[in-house]
Amino acid sequence: LIAICILFLSWCNRKAPSKGFEEKHFEDMQNKAAIEATNSGENISTIALLAPAEPQEITEMNVWYATSTTWFYAEPVNIPDAPWIILIHERRWLNDHIKDMVRIFAMNWYKALAVDLYNWQVASDMETAMKLSQWLNQEEATQNLLDAETYLRTKTTKVASLWRCLGGKQSLELSLASDTLDATIIYYGRLTWNVEILKNINEPVLWIFAENDNWIPPSAVQDFEAWLAEAGKTNTDITIYSWVNHAFANPTWKAFAKEATLDAWSKTLDFLNTNLR
Repeated sequence: LIAICILFLSWCNRKAPSKGFEEKHFEDMQNKAAIEATNSGENISTIALLAPAEPQEITEMNVWYATSTTWFYAEPVNIPDAPWIILIHERRWLNDHIKDMVRIFAMNWYKALAVDLYNWQVASDMETAMKLSQWLNQEEATQNLLDAETYLRTKTTKVASLWRCLGGKQSLELSLASDTLDATIIYYGRLTWNVEILKNINEPVLWIFAENDNWIPPSAVQDFEAWLAEAGKTNTDITIYSWVNHAFANPTWKAFAKEATLDAWSKTLDFLNTNLR
């Protein structure tokens, strides 16, 4: 009986196994007290919010390049040498909001190509979106993005990859897989913590994060900056927006924060103009 009691006490006092970096921060964010966000909650037309005051005339179409995969693109009229952007959708899919963003980039004198990583599957609610993102075959998704860059390289010398959430993570995946991207922009996309892997980033990267993000808290971003420094990456620009949540830059989403979105959009255009033009 004494032996059993000793074993029981030892089990109760045992040390928890050490947590990995990502697991530790996931626990931090779960235990973090919620901060009252100042999100507007208003649903604004993406075009009305972000289109330039004097938009360039554009043309658009769907591009079919495989049995079950399509791209959507738009480009400014009569600007043949405009640089190209690969735009990657969020968790839901290549929806009307993403197509509007493609149009907006074209209005700003860029050729923009949106990929479809879900092979026509549509997420009408967040539960379905989560399942589609979890079922995503990363090898196939990365190849899809590499195919997009290869396709664009026949048309231009400058190509950038960008976007938000799932699209941010996939933009990073393309950056790690490609040796030739000219710029990458990542809005609150899931991060990679391996220093050796991060050494594969060759191009300038703009990173946008949210202070109240339940997926990527500021503590994780700060540690990530240290990992980038250890990997020798100095051509990165990281901004954490205060008092906003994950998905703050999507005008169609409940976490939308107008002021932060407009500032991040200005940074995005400045970054692209610096690195693609």
